[in-house]
Amino acid sequence: ANDASSNNASNNAPIALNNNDESLMVTANDFNFSGNIYANGVVDFSKIKGSANIKNLYLYNNAQFQANNLIISNQAVLEKNASFVTNNLNIQRAFNNNATQKIEVLQNLTIASNASLSTGIYGLGVGGVLNNLGTISFNLENSQTPVNPIIQAEGIINLNTTQTPFINVNNVMANNTTYTLLKSSRYIDYNINPNSLQSYLKLYTLININGNHIEEKNGVLTYLGQRVLLQDKGLLLSVVLPDSNNASQNNILSLSVLHDQIKMSYGNKIMDFTPPTLQDYIAGIQGQSALNQIEAIGGNNAIKWLSTLMMDTKENPLFAPIYLENHSLNEILDATKDLQNTASLISNPNFRDNATNLLELASYTQQTSRLTKLSDFRTREGESNFSERLLELKNKRFSDPNPGEVFVKYSQLSKHP
Repeated sequence: ANDASSNNASNNAPIALNNNDESLMVTANDFNFSGNIYANGVVDFSKIKGSANIKNLYLYNNAQFQANNLIISNQAVLEKNASFVTNNLNIQRAFNNNATQKIEVLQNLTIASNASLSTGIYGLGVGGVLNNLGTISFNLENSQTPVNPIIQAEGIINLNTTQTPFINVNNVMANNTTYTLLKSSRYIDYNINPNSLQSYLKLYTLININGNHIEEKNGVLTYLGQRVLLQDKGLLLSVVLPDSNNASQNNILSLSVLHDQIKMSYGNKIMDFTPPTLQDYIAGIQGQSALNQIEAIGGNNAIKWLSTLMMDTKENPLFAPIYLENHSLNEILDATKDLQNTASLISNPNFRDNATNLLELASYTQQTSRLTKLSDFRTREGESNFSERLLELKNKRFSDPNPGEVFVKYSQLSKHP
């Protein structure tokens, strides 16, 4: 057994624990090791109060590793049934997880810019936030049943999608097996324009599959020269691949980039898929209590109005979840109340039949001005608001016999798409 105790320990001589009964324990405030550690036994850095900065770490069969705050400055390699647990992990260059059991990062995982994390199908769990500024590679084997999801984070997953590619998938997948590559219990921040379909679809072009990626040209997506089909505004992509061994066998690759996960399948059928509803988004992001409060205000009608504004009229299929991620529950509740009030006024025949009440309606539309934010994250300038246009109509005559028709006609010119 080896034991090091110091306030600040540092060394660069290689350390080799060749036998299962050998161990290394370090007690220090901080530990910087610029050499190599080879271990078949126990490596315990959990007593280091600050950070353990290791240049190269190699964990082989039966190795057991635990740490508090671990920085891999160059490379880590995990093989066979090596076990690995740390509170926080910072990958500066490369981390290769070939272990045959799931590894655990109990708190936060950071993959630095130009760094990489590769993992087999046994994957890893992240108890907190996953910040990926580099590349994540998945090495999938069709002879083994995957752990789904392969990477699971309890916190937010932040992806730097300017990295090309930000995901690599290697090897042939099992036939008709769906792999959940990444999943967050909160959501994935893709750092995209929520108003742009092109910004969303570009995510698919940044995923490499066996060295190839989806290409976009003039608005058309292709993979290996084959046209890619879009379902549900792009939440599901599928493409029939050429099969040199059996021309009659369809090999279909399916990809799905969702607000909280990325999924992939390969087989003779398209991945089973049900698009999320607004209720799913609200419950998943704001919580079931938030959904209950919204439904208490206006029931199904309130959900329908919000769904129309946040999903039906949007090009980017992730607009709704991105909006919910960036706005408080109180803002959503206020918008729901204004929608409900305005809808009630419009549907009231007594109110519609009295032309003078259009001016009163104009004041209500001022309350709903916040709803324009549901239509666009960007500030639009040079456009008069709806209430101002209604006031301009005061004392003017119209050929439309019903003031309600006037409202409907001119409401189409408002900011609401």
